[in-house]
Amino acid sequence: MKYWRYIFGLLVVFSCNDKKGLDLPLEDYKNEIKALNSKDYYNYWEALNNFDQKVVVEAKNYKAYDSLSLVTLIKSALFYELKGDSIFKAPNSYNEFFFIHNLIPKSNLDFWPLLIKQKEVTGKLLMFPSYQLEGLTGSFYDYSVFGQDSIYDSLLSKIKPKSETKLSEALIDTYIETKRIQKLSIKENIGAWHRKRFKSEAYEAPKGHFELLKLSDDGYYIRFNKAGFRPVDIIDKNNKSLTFKPKHDPFGWYFVLNNDGNLSLYNEKNALLIAYTKV
Repeated sequence: MKYWRYIFGLLVVFSCNDKKGLDLPLEDYKNEIKALNSKDYYNYWEALNNFDQKVVVEAKNYKAYDSLSLVTLIKSALFYELKGDSIFKAPNSYNEFFFIHNLIPKSNLDFWPLLIKQKEVTGKLLMFPSYQLEGLTGSFYDYSVFGQDSIYDSLLSKIKPKSETKLSEALIDTYIETKRIQKLSIKENIGAWHRKRFKSEAYEAPKGHFELLKLSDDGYYIRFNKAGFRPVDIIDKNNKSLTFKPKHDPFGWYFVLNNDGNLSLYNEKNALLIAYTKV
């Protein structure tokens, strides 16, 4: 089956679902998976991986990239929910790559339990936990924890996805919310700063800008390199500063924007991580 053409086409065709705003044929996904037997698992993982790689290389814009990346996570979650631990007996699970390629913070948090389950079943997970924590801190804060081994255990202890929510349902809800956000327009550009992903000055800063925006739903969002809007919660607003954090933030980190336009990122202990430079 030509998965790329098939799934991309399905994204633009509305099919009947219980959830309002969902344009994915979930029953088709489920029926496809239910028809698999154990000897098909290898090929199914390969098909998902090929699709994921095509998204990374060929997606024409951030909206297509984000939507299609979420499709990969949803199908992987359904694969586990319908077939159980046996899917990890295939020698070629690619969940780590699906996770790191996804740029939507909430869906990485949603997907976390499946990574942990894979580690429990197989006893291994690629470069755990540094690779996976990098996926979370990168998508939530545009911040790298590369080489900061001393904080890994503390970060891991704070990751607590909603256990009462079914994995695929959480991802589907995030997909619907992502599609809603993609339709919004910019109402106000509050500020822009040069990106800086590393606390240490020893690493070269990435190219591009980091923006704080107010959109047409009157919500606040951050955006990196003109890519997808990421919602934030306002913690405090006074005549001296605006304090905010990424919505669904797992670690308690937060940003402070002062009246002079300077922006800083702090951790849960109120220690400065990054001081950004205005554009």
